[in-house]
Amino acid sequence: MPRVLIILFCIALVIYALIDCANADKQYFSARVPKIAWLALIVLLPLLGAVLWLLFKYKEVLRSNKPLTSPDLNRSFNFPRQSGKNSAPVAPDDDPEFLSRLEAQNRRRAYEQRKAEENEQNNPQNSAKPTEKKKAKDDKGEPESKGLYG
Repeated sequence: MPRVLIILFCIALVIYALIDCANADKQYFSARVPKIAWLALIVLLPLLGAVLWLLFKYKEVLRSNKPLTSPDLNRSFNFPRQSGKNSAPVAPDDDPEFLSRLEAQNRRRAYEQRKAEENEQNNPQNSAKPTEKKKAKDDKGEPESKGLYG
């Protein structure tokens, strides 16, 4: 059983190195060895070629004396960089920009309602028409509703 696991590990390592080399950028081809030569080395000398590919590809990780931080690992292992914002969609209740716009709209609406009420109190003659408009009913006889956010 241990022999089978060792053989499966070697096969998986060779397959990983082959796919990784085929998808790698030019920056990882050290010693001016072209991609086709690395692929041939991995195929012709499976275990040695795969180990050499991984050593040369991650040589900056192996050489550095400083402790590795997350940005170093992301750069070394070719993880996509994330800018200040996530590229993935964010739910509206988790999006701070959306929440701030919603809060600003609610404040503006409340301010306009307060101003309209102040105008009604100051000018009772002109306020009769808008109050009748507010009490308008829809076809079913129920007061008109604008929904949750107006």
